[in-house]
Amino acid sequence: MIETLAFVALIAIGAVAVGVLIGRYYVPDDRALKRQAGHGESYLRTINHLVARDRDAAVEELLEVVEDDVDDLGPYFALAALFRTRGEWERAIRVHQAIALRGGDDSDVRVGARYELGLDFRSAGMPRRATKAMEECIREDGKHVGALRALTGLYEEQGRFGEAAEAWERLAKIDGHRSPREVHLLAAAAERAAARGDVSAARKHSRSALRQAGGDAHVLVSAARVARADGQITECTEHLIAAIVAKPDLVGHLLDELVEVLGGEGEGEERAGELLVKRLPDMSDPVPVELAIAELEAQWSEEEAQVRLDRLAREHPEHLPSRVRAARLALRSSDAENIADELDKLVGRKGSLAYLLGSRWRCASCRWVEEQFYWRCPRCRHWGTAEVDSGQPEQAAPRRERRQFSRRPDGSVLIGSDALPEATIPRTDGEADDESSVSRARSWIEGAISSLRRKS
Repeated sequence: MIETLAFVALIAIGAVAVGVLIGRYYVPDDRALKRQAGHGESYLRTINHLVARDRDAAVEELLEVVEDDVDDLGPYFALAALFRTRGEWERAIRVHQAIALRGGDDSDVRVGARYELGLDFRSAGMPRRATKAMEECIREDGKHVGALRALTGLYEEQGRFGEAAEAWERLAKIDGHRSPREVHLLAAAAERAAARGDVSAARKHSRSALRQAGGDAHVLVSAARVARADGQITECTEHLIAAIVAKPDLVGHLLDELVEVLGGEGEGEERAGELLVKRLPDMSDPVPVELAIAELEAQWSEEEAQVRLDRLAREHPEHLPSRVRAARLALRSSDAENIADELDKLVGRKGSLAYLLGSRWRCASCRWVEEQFYWRCPRCRHWGTAEVDSGQPEQAAPRRERRQFSRRPDGSVLIGSDALPEATIPRTDGEADDESSVSRARSWIEGAISSLRRKS
């Protein structure tokens, strides 16, 4: 009997022990699930703060996440990105460098950290270091679209047009879309190579640009200058004429170069005039070219030039440059009657410039021009905005920024990915509160780096 009781007692003790062990080691631990749920709520609050542009509160939320889970690198990426958008580039750089160290053999983490590090350097005004970081990223992941796009801009800013064009070409192979900037970069690279005497490289870039956009004026002008550097005068002339045909407004910019290529003053002017006259029917807007031809004709026959200018004035009465050109031609002669006639056509009661004396009115709001005075603009319906149209060229509208940047009290921009500001900006009093909000993150990162070094 005693032996039976002892056996039962042993069984009971064993069952209790097994139950304790099962409860200790085999009951599911939901602490990780609760932690992840808490992190999700923190991320949602962070997004709400970012939408409300309260970046300090967003940083505080992320700091709570990284204090609770030091192994997850996602919050550190987000925290460093916030530092960069606030202009705290040095802190962002330190965080991304620490992430790169912790990444170890994980190539995705390492590439991501290098890419973000390149963005930090670019925002901090260090384009060369940014370029190096992006190039390291591309060496490890040749199809990293973000790094390739960043390199296109960095190369272009540094005048490395050929490398920028190559980066655009690699992007085109990935997404199947060619950027219109590529041909302009190739044309600029060709001109740069021709200027330094590397004709073979210039020819290579020029041929690539011509294959992609042989009718573009910039490409044609670049090809003409490359051909001239190579001693191919006929080819140079053909490209210059083709550029003027493609964009007639460029004739004022290219005429002197064309005359010089064709032999200079005298012979070159006559040959240039003949070539341009032959191509007039191919031009969409031949008026600027005809004015240039009239200027050339005036060198050997003022009568022919005057006939051409009079015809232009009749066919295009509102074209002021033709009237100015005719007036200058009249001033070169000694015919007082001709001078008076051209002056009357310019400033007479019905002349091209008569509106400057108050015969035309322009709305100060929408710039609408009317011959008759008005109190209420017929276009924008604003009252009392009519002013005399003085004929002064309007200033171009200021370039719209891609986003509304936050600024420091001294006016400096807190994010400089496009403007590439100075590498360091003096600390201001407004940053005193930021130090307390991120000091814990900085101390943790420094401690993590120290522990990694001790383990290694």
